[in-house]
Amino acid sequence: MIYIICKKGKLTFPVTPEVIGPEGGDALYDDVEVLKQGTIPFFKGTSLKTYSWSSHFPLKPTSYTEPTAINVLTGTLNPPKEIAQLLATLRDTAEVITLYITELNIEQKVQIRSFTPRQVKPGDIDYSITMVEYREVKLAIKPKQQAGTNKTGQAVKKVAKAAKAAKSNQGRSPAKKPAKKSSPPPSKKTPKKTPYKKTTKANKPYTPKRPAPPPPPNLPKYIPGGRSRED
Repeated sequence: MIYIICKKGKLTFPVTPEVIGPEGGDALYDDVEVLKQGTIPFFKGTSLKTYSWSSHFPLKPTSYTEPTAINVLTGTLNPPKEIAQLLATLRDTAEVITLYITELNIEQKVQIRSFTPRQVKPGDIDYSITMVEYREVKLAIKPKQQAGTNKTGQAVKKVAKAAKAAKSNQGRSPAKKPAKKSSPPPSKKTPKKTPYKKTTKANKPYTPKRPAPPPPPNLPKYIPGGRSRED
């Protein structure tokens, strides 16, 4: 059974031809003559597969008509003229369709390259058709490098800068670079932290007590009337 799937739906060819199969698909090579090595083959890929056959679209179902091509509700086939118009449209618009050949387990994206209908008797249409494999173009896009990430470019710039400096200093005695003072390496020892000690009566430092101030001198008491007496 042969059928195709397009944007408008599924179309089953009512009569399967006796001989059908892909042609092409051979390996492609470029033979290059190399000095002292002879001919070296370079593989380029494979050629496109081609599917060609001839058959007819009957007006009424017959014993050799595919059952799936018959309308279940009406018991009739699609009108041959409508099928021919659909295939001609697919050819002229270059629509990518999917071809199925169930006996050969083939499922292939194709385009109709040629379609020639011929009416031999009233109602029936003979035709010959050629379909060619379709391949999508796949382009590898290289990601852009961010500024400063191109190591090769940076190395080339450094070499060019050094060459320019050497050319400008040509004939001059090279200036001596001042000797760098060697500084002792930094000490890696870290200061020890003194543990915190809680002050208690036992470890509290001694502080001498201040002497008490002397008592005031014994002065005579004042007696009203201008006299005084000692105690």
